[in-house]
Amino acid sequence: MSVNSGKDSETKVEQKKDVSKSRGKTGGKLIEAQTSETGSVKLSVYKDYIQMIGPAFGTITMFSYIASNVAQVLSGLWLSEWSNDALDLNKTYDTNLRDLRLGVYAGIGSFEAICNLLAIISVNLACVRAAKLLHNNMLKRIIRAPMSFFGIIHNYL
Repeated sequence: MSVNSGKDSETKVEQKKDVSKSRGKTGGKLIEAQTSETGSVKLSVYKDYIQMIGPAFGTITMFSYIASNVAQVLSGLWLSEWSNDALDLNKTYDTNLRDLRLGVYAGIGSFEAICNLLAIISVNLACVRAAKLLHNNMLKRIIRAPMSFFGIIHNYL
């Protein structure tokens, strides 16, 4: 490393400061101060995100969650019906009825688990799809930006 390398880097920093000062004098701001918005998220943001998710994933998710909740209610009703069998001695010791009750309860539980799994998978795939679309839109805008945009940023680095 030579002795002049320190002076060269100082000179480049000074040149960048001079360039930024001269641009500031022209009155055109290239970079504006960023501000953060406070408050609630606007309804249009939710609307745009739901549109990015797509109607297929939205429909699958909604119906699978509804089916899962219906199965949960049915399992509760089935258990309450099953518990009433204890009041009748003939039903208490009937193994065929017990096996039927257990089979239906297992079927309802399996259906609920499958609906939950389908809902979770569809929500995850929908979020990945929306993120991909948002990222691709951002990337298109960056790539299509004029070259002067990248030159301006490079001068300030």
